[in-house]
Amino acid sequence: VTKDVPSHSIVAGNPAKVIKSNIQTKAYGMLIDNE
Repeated sequence: VTKDVPSHSIVAGNPAKVIKSNIQTKAYGMLIDNE
């Protein structure tokens, strides 16, 4: 990743792509499944 990425998003790959955005997390970065 060579640029800033959006807050509350998961980015992966080369070139980097947003995999999931607007995620909710709780303590220690554990995802909250709200789908």
